[in-house]
Amino acid sequence: MNNRFEKWMPWLIVVTGITAYINGLPGPFVFDDEVTVGGVKGLIHWWPFRPGCRTLVDLTFVVNHALTGGSPSGYRAVNILLHIVAALFLYGFVRRSLILPRWKGLLSNPEAAALAGVTALCWLVHPIQTESVTYISQRYEVVMGLLCLAVMYSFVRAEQSARPRLWINTGLAACLLGMASKETMVMVPVVLLLYDLTFISGDFLTLIRRRWRIHLAFLSTWGVLAA
Repeated sequence: MNNRFEKWMPWLIVVTGITAYINGLPGPFVFDDEVTVGGVKGLIHWWPFRPGCRTLVDLTFVVNHALTGGSPSGYRAVNILLHIVAALFLYGFVRRSLILPRWKGLLSNPEAAALAGVTALCWLVHPIQTESVTYISQRYEVVMGLLCLAVMYSFVRAEQSARPRLWINTGLAACLLGMASKETMVMVPVVLLLYDLTFISGDFLTLIRRRWRIHLAFLSTWGVLAA
């Protein structure tokens, strides 16, 4: 394998995602889509602003309605886009996880890219994902999943970057936004801590010594839900 494969894999993910889901665009609203979208339309002229646990996704529905009107295909197109971006974050996270020092060079960069690409593609087009993409009301889950993967990617990227603070701050921003997307985001700071313990630090004392402030900052994002 050569580096060209590594460069083309993100494009393959994008093209595959579009090809797999574009035929679902013309579908009608299903289940409680009309209730969800109808309820969010009322937020377009809200005042005063009253945030809730899913405010960020509600805002995406508002912007979506302003740009594309009430067409189901407009909402569904955004769901497809978000799902593809999530797959790209998954690809980046897995690829960088496979070249961490703990693996002692077991895989080359192209090999890690190939394995990560296959993982992301299987996740992207798995039939169980159809509901998250074509069922418009599932955007809460799609956005939360995207931001979860963005947190994980930013964390492992910080470990391999000359500017780790930038990536840690990016991850914290994604975690805060995720807490304002869906309540299940609550598990991400714990998953991040376990990932660090298992794949980077190797033991709890090293984790505490090197990154206790970072993990405390991620855990503090629970305050968004508490508020």
